[in-house]
Amino acid sequence: MAQNSRADVNRAEDSITRICKAYGIDRIDVLTITATIVVTIYGEQFGSITQTRRIQGKT
Repeated sequence: MAQNSRADVNRAEDSITRICKAYGIDRIDVLTITATIVVTIYGEQFGSITQTRRIQGKT
């Protein structure tokens, strides 16, 4: 079970990183823990922006 969870975390972080790179973001930091995703992006035009999202469990 733990290996599946880690694989899901890696997949989510990789997907977010690829999306940001596709939009030309200079630097991307992604942290996924339990039910939270934190993404910080950095760019010359806007400095840094951080977004945090809670992931709702399946009902």
